[in-house]
Amino acid sequence: MMIKIIPPSSKRIHFKKNSIHYTLKFFFIILLCAGFLPVEGIFSSSEDLRFTWFSCLVIYSLYVFTLASAMCIFQLYHYFASSSDDVTLREIIFICTAIQASIFFIQLASKWPKLIQKWCKLDEKFNTVYGYPKLLKLKLILVTAIYIILVLGEYFFYATAKFTDSYTGRNVTFQKGVEQIYFYIFTHVPYHILLVLIFLLPSISTFMALSLIDIFVILISMAVSYRFQQINETLQQYKTKNSSINFWMTLRRNYSEMGNLCSDLNDKIANIVVLSYGSNMILLITELRTLISNDVTQQNVVFSVYSFTFLIVRLVAVYFFSSRINAESRKPVRILFSVSSETYNVEIRRWYMQMKLDSVALTGNTLFKITPGLILSIAGAIVTYELIFIQFTQPK
Repeated sequence: MMIKIIPPSSKRIHFKKNSIHYTLKFFFIILLCAGFLPVEGIFSSSEDLRFTWFSCLVIYSLYVFTLASAMCIFQLYHYFASSSDDVTLREIIFICTAIQASIFFIQLASKWPKLIQKWCKLDEKFNTVYGYPKLLKLKLILVTAIYIILVLGEYFFYATAKFTDSYTGRNVTFQKGVEQIYFYIFTHVPYHILLVLIFLLPSISTFMALSLIDIFVILISMAVSYRFQQINETLQQYKTKNSSINFWMTLRRNYSEMGNLCSDLNDKIANIVVLSYGSNMILLITELRTLISNDVTQQNVVFSVYSFTFLIVRLVAVYFFSSRINAESRKPVRILFSVSSETYNVEIRRWYMQMKLDSVALTGNTLFKITPGLILSIAGAIVTYELIFIQFTQPK
């Protein structure tokens, strides 16, 4: 039995909608609003995507980057020069992550049109063989919505703590609350609503930057892993029903094409993956150290507990979805082992050797591979650091 071929539709729009560009359009809009990934043509087809340095989107991204850099300088000055602990290491990590994210997304934007066009052509080819993954866009929207709701909850508790007087426990005025949030700015310049509006958007972008990076890695990983899952399902369904060498050749070539796509993604988004994992780990270690040291004020208890819990969820979610690429790409090994000797052929042997010699997975700029066993290494590193911290901070 041959693979079921879905005849190409006369309506080419069908294939355009069943593509990664159309599926991720909603998230690209969110990135544009935050000042990231300044690529023109998001609302058009993938062929219309382009990147130019002198576009309004790039200028807008540079505006967010410049103001975030200015905020970072003010924060670093108060963190190192002031004896108070009003500026926390957590806030510095967030804003430094946002600055790096701006740089990495601008770099990615210059390469994104070619990458997404290649991906869409691969989608068009795979749609005729496997169809488009069912409800993929709905699943990606659901994951993004849940993630953003959790982020907004974190920001709500953060703002609530800032808009509460530390002595009376009552809510303060809008100006007083804003001055508490941006104290590192308004201690040098007088308060003005225009300055608040100027710094409001970069402030939101810096707070959302790490979450947007995580969502970006999650959505890309889900889209790739579902394609590998389609290959595995087809292989599992027809492994005992089809001994044609063309069948095995088609599946192996499709697997190779997905592996090449994953390799291209590693070349383009490796820095973003490193930033996502590195920032989450540093934040988790910092928050855990704060909780162990009992440095949490009464006004920040709810925010600290929520933030720490969300950090764990954030790190586990990014790991779980990004490691699925490697997990799904390894599943054909077990299926190929169960093939009968009558069905075994040269294409099966080539496929097995290919999986044995070349492991498909997202990587952090070749520093690490995101595999199902990586979480144990992450947990071990965090526990080791905290044990060392506890040992050196215990009173003699």
